[in-house]
Amino acid sequence: ALAAAAAALPAGGAMFLASSMTIRYADSCLPRHSRPVRVLANRGANGIDGLISTALGAAVASDAPLLLAVGDLAFLHDLGGLYAARHARRPVVILLLNDDGGGIFSYLAVGRHPDLAEPLCAAPHGLTFEEAARLFGLGYSRCAAAADVAREAAAAFRLGGVHLLEVPSRRADTEPRYRDLLAAMAAACIPLEAP
Repeated sequence: ALAAAAAALPAGGAMFLASSMTIRYADSCLPRHSRPVRVLANRGANGIDGLISTALGAAVASDAPLLLAVGDLAFLHDLGGLYAARHARRPVVILLLNDDGGGIFSYLAVGRHPDLAEPLCAAPHGLTFEEAARLFGLGYSRCAAAADVAREAAAAFRLGGVHLLEVPSRRADTEPRYRDLLAAMAAACIPLEAP
């Protein structure tokens, strides 16, 4: 989904990557971008402070198309930041990776204790965000596959305005797939010989 949205970003645009798994997915999964794109990120006390507000501020200040890739907990944390969308003069696509909680905790030591990690860290919420898009006057699409993201992101960048593309997933599915990808990448590396 992230690669599909990034491929739709026009040349000269900016990509704002949220903390936690989103920036890790970008770092390990995005192919080299052939067009000039500015990459931005934010780092707050918990890594999710004000991500929407900062990204939309960057969109206004840069006067360039922007792709914000964000997870659901960071999105919830700064939901009120969507109010700033009314000031965007160029197209903004918000790619919301909704895995119903904090997926990064599956990779940390606390993840070995699901009785604690699930309610206290992952914090599942059971929400979808179409109504939030409507509240703030954003376009909205629910995307079940990367092909949906590619089509909807390309259309949103063409049309202008601010569009929320929500991609639902299950942490139980994405975590092993991501671990397999990292293992395959490590296996493909050529080991360095000792001097």
